[in-house]
Amino acid sequence: MSEYKWYGYRRANGKVGARNLVAVMPSVICANDVAQAICRQVQGTVGFFHHQGCCQLPVDLKRVTDVLSHLGQAPNVGAVLIVSLGCEGTDHARIYEEIKAAGKPVEIVHIQELGGTSRAIQAGIDAAQRLVQEISGLQRTEADISELVMSIKCGGSDTTSGMASNCVIGYVADKLVDLGATVVFGETTEFIGGEQIL
Repeated sequence: MSEYKWYGYRRANGKVGARNLVAVMPSVICANDVAQAICRQVQGTVGFFHHQGCCQLPVDLKRVTDVLSHLGQAPNVGAVLIVSLGCEGTDHARIYEEIKAAGKPVEIVHIQELGGTSRAIQAGIDAAQRLVQEISGLQRTEADISELVMSIKCGGSDTTSGMASNCVIGYVADKLVDLGATVVFGETTEFIGGEQIL
């Protein structure tokens, strides 16, 4: 434990999140439109949209299922609404069970079972509102800086990136790592030739 603290949402699995959002997670690309409509109507939600879940090889479908399950278990997520089409290749039942086993509130909407898009959107809005209400009482608690994980990603480079934003984020990342926190970043091809520095 260090002297440096921050306040976050401690989850049942012990991890700490900086945010407390309801993830609206389509289990297949075909459910993206319904999931987006739900997110537009319910404040406190975030959509995990993707282009996977259908017409893939079994090993790829397993990977997509694993990724969606782990996204639902991420510490910034307080609860999850899965939007299932009903004929997808991903294992939406396993995603549901694994998120539930992690101690998070989770619901699932089945578009085909409900009779189509309009009914699924309404059922999803109702479910998302229930989940937002359920996690709204969670309070931030003190956590050690070593429990902080910051993820960084390029948001679109422009002429000032190398002069300002990249430098600032790099400085913050270095300071957090020095204090014991973790920083994860993507677009690793951009540091080819600078590996020894990192």
